[in-house]
Amino acid sequence: MFLPIGDEPNPKGVAWVNWALILTNVAIYVLVTFPLSATPVDPNDPALPQYLDVVRQLSGGQLSARALTQQTSAYDLYVFTHGFRPAAPTVATAFHAMFLHAGFFHLAGNMLFLWIYGDNVEARLGRVTYLVGYLVTGLAGNLFHLVLAGASPMPLVGASGAISGVLGFYFVCFPENRVRMLITLFPIFMKVVRIRSRWVLGAYFVLDNLLPVAVGVRSSVAFGAHIGGFVGGVVLALWMRHRDRVVPSGEAHALHADEVRIPTGAHAAAQQVTASLAARDVAGAVALYLAGMGKPWQAQVTASDRLIMADWLAAQGHARAALAVYEQVLAVDHTPADLARADLGAGLVLLHGLGRATDAWQHLMRAQRMTPDAAVRAQAEQTMYRIQDLQKLKFRGQ
Repeated sequence: MFLPIGDEPNPKGVAWVNWALILTNVAIYVLVTFPLSATPVDPNDPALPQYLDVVRQLSGGQLSARALTQQTSAYDLYVFTHGFRPAAPTVATAFHAMFLHAGFFHLAGNMLFLWIYGDNVEARLGRVTYLVGYLVTGLAGNLFHLVLAGASPMPLVGASGAISGVLGFYFVCFPENRVRMLITLFPIFMKVVRIRSRWVLGAYFVLDNLLPVAVGVRSSVAFGAHIGGFVGGVVLALWMRHRDRVVPSGEAHALHADEVRIPTGAHAAAQQVTASLAARDVAGAVALYLAGMGKPWQAQVTASDRLIMADWLAAQGHARAALAVYEQVLAVDHTPADLARADLGAGLVLLHGLGRATDAWQHLMRAQRMTPDAAVRAQAEQTMYRIQDLQKLKFRGQ
């Protein structure tokens, strides 16, 4: 058995929204699911006849209504009423279903995944955006389940779609993190290994969800909710990555004068940036570059020139602007040396300028792995040790 038991590195501090989501799910299980599961259904409940008809159809009519009633709990009927049913979908049940679970192990598995991965995602998105993203990707998962399930009368419950959204975001933004996996063949063999998160989450998406859907596996697992939520998380992460490549308008305005004139023609503007850098007028080059933010001519500016400007911005304390320029270099297929310098610069800015240690780790790991420059590798490794010292849970090794 393979069981994830943690990840590294982690952000310091309390992930308040993530813990609130975990506690809300647990509280609903304790206050609603558990007591109603032990309560016989009310024979006079007006929803009972419809529920019995659906169950009898799915069972081939082998059981009588009386026998089914005896086997039905109050929670079965509650789920039928408030779970997300593709045959009768509503917005209210789509959200309500995210906080209901079929049983203890269903809840425990979902909350374990949320506890492992959610804190990094909350730290990256911020509390409000994380909560909105959690709900939106959960809704996306339920809607994709609707596509796959057609007019199924059976209700869907569980936080799996929303949690898959968290996993999709993590897959894109934290590929260099390590997931601690417990490998066990109890009681013969037990061992904890560290595996790159991209491999773990990629296997979850492809082997545990896409492949079963492709081969037509029949299961009580809502593969569609998992797939829809995961893709929703990936889309959210790509949007955030694109946002990182744009210098904030207020910072860009403060860094270039209104009278900056951009030469006519893409090549001329890029040449002026290079000429300013050759004359050691980095401030002038940055002003021109930022004045033309988003213009096609910026693609003509070389990676080495962008790195000079990004380093200057970082040294001047303009962390967001520096990060945007580093990310612009990383978005294009440059030489390994240029990419390693950009990753190192982005990692240093994220750690020291923006306080985003786990985001910095992604860049530093890549810089350390790909660079042919011993000095760049050494600086990346030293900074990674610094990040290790900042962890709320200490770890050793990679």
